[in-house]
Amino acid sequence: MGGVESGPPDGKLTKLPIDPRTMKEASSTDPATWGTFGASLRRVEDGHAVGVGFVLSADDPYVFVDIDGCRNPSTGELSGLAAALVERLDSWTEVSPSGTGLHIIIRGRLPEGCRSKNTEHGIECYDQARYFCVTGHALGDVAITDRQSELDAFVAEY
Repeated sequence: MGGVESGPPDGKLTKLPIDPRTMKEASSTDPATWGTFGASLRRVEDGHAVGVGFVLSADDPYVFVDIDGCRNPSTGELSGLAAALVERLDSWTEVSPSGTGLHIIIRGRLPEGCRSKNTEHGIECYDQARYFCVTGHALGDVAITDRQSELDAFVAEY
């Protein structure tokens, strides 16, 4: 379920999944093009890639919550909404590659037919067929936790 990020000479992440075995573009819906986290990390360590990512599939128990433009990269201060969601979902939270957003990863499942984006609040949620970059720059020391009831309430509200 891992993948790597390739980058142009300017060092910016492409945010495209790359198969760590072949270093060719991967697909967020084709498991044959995915590698392991370990293989992906080795590609970063040996200088062949600039970052690591994760592919969400229907077979895993994870939901990815992406909150854009909610963090001051200089001070680390969060918007009121972001701070409330971090507290409410109480699971692994990391700073996004841009430094201005957050990723919250929880164990759960989105309700059938759930819209994945709330553009008004800059929030996206996915639980399958999606690839995302991870940074490992965690806020706090919280593991990925089961938050189905909190997720259901969050989805109903937003």
